Amino acid sequence: MNMKIQSIYLLLQAALLLLLASCNQEETGGVTPLPDGKYPLQLTAELAQPQTRAGGKDTWTGGDEIGVLLGEMPDAKKYVMDASGKAEPADAENTIYWQDPTKTRVTAWTPNVSNVDISNQRDGYADFDLLYASALGRYKQTVTLNFNHRMAKIEV
Repeated sequence: MNMKIQSIYLLLQAALLLLLASCNQEETGGVTPLPDGKYPLQLTAELAQPQTRAGGKDTWTGGDEIGVLLGEMPDAKKYVMDASGKAEPADAENTIYWQDPTKTRVTAWTPNVSNVDISNQRDGYADFDLLYASALGRYKQTVTLNFNHRMAKIEV
């Protein structure tokens, strides 16, 4: 009987050691975060051609600014498009780095809708031609964003 109790006691000790050894990571949902500043976000973009529109953006002209969010970021960063559709951070402070190795949603838009003045519509509706894109991406891979027009004004 004493041998049986001793065996159970050793088994419980082994189970406790295994439990403690498996809890040595932070609460990350089982995912180890990526090192900070190691994997910058790389973007390319394409413009979907709308069927009808009064005016607006048909191609990237170079120098176009887009707002970009990665996952649950609280504030957007500013990226600049070149004429071929490749996006680069506006400066070092705007560089977005992957923090999570799993697939994460990348969201982008142009223009910065909080700064659009709709009171003057004499020059057409190009300034109101909101472009929006969202895609799932993973670190070490270029994310391709397919921008679609989300125009809020129409011309009849």
